Amino acid sequence: MTRKRFRQACGIIAALGFLLVLGTAGASDCDLIPMSQILRQGCIGLGMFAGGLWLGGYLS
Repeated sequence: MTRKRFRQACGIIAALGFLLVLGTAGASDCDLIPMSQILRQGCIGLGMFAGGLWLGGYLS
């Protein structure tokens, strides 16, 4: 039961990371945020996405 909840929580974190990367890409296309913020948000979102998938066991 706890493993299922942990896996589900990791999936939610991965989805939020993907949405952060997607939102950052959209905002950068419209020139709404500076390059430093684009890089920062992109790295954080990618880390959330990859980390959530890896910890949840979705990549194995």
